[in-house]
Amino acid sequence: MKALTTLFAISYFAHLGLCDLGNAVTYPPLYLPNKCYGHSEADIPTTKLFAAVGRGLWNNGGVCGRYFEIRCVSPDHSASQCTGKNVIVKIIEGKVGYRALTFSLSQTAAAVIYPGPGHVKIEYHEVGGQGW
Repeated sequence: MKALTTLFAISYFAHLGLCDLGNAVTYPPLYLPNKCYGHSEADIPTTKLFAAVGRGLWNNGGVCGRYFEIRCVSPDHSASQCTGKNVIVKIIEGKVGYRALTFSLSQTAAAVIYPGPGHVKIEYHEVGGQGW
């Protein structure tokens, strides 16, 4: 019984080891046009939970429409703290400049994981492809 409980506990937390580390910042409006969908509002989630990705994930637009789960690990400013919540965002944009961070989150998405300004360290993983 003890082994079964241990196995269950390990499998429950196994997904935590499958995350990549990166940085995120808030992505302010205007959200149209964007590199994935141009001027189309139909492809932007009505929940406003979306993001842009940096060069490392962009893949010439191959990441457009995919979904990522993101969790704040630590803020850059000691005055604020992570909320402890995760957010799932749809990729609608690419920020491909040399200084671009891993993710630029919409203001709504950023507020879910971190209430403060500036950059945050994050864990992330893909949770679905197009149409998820």
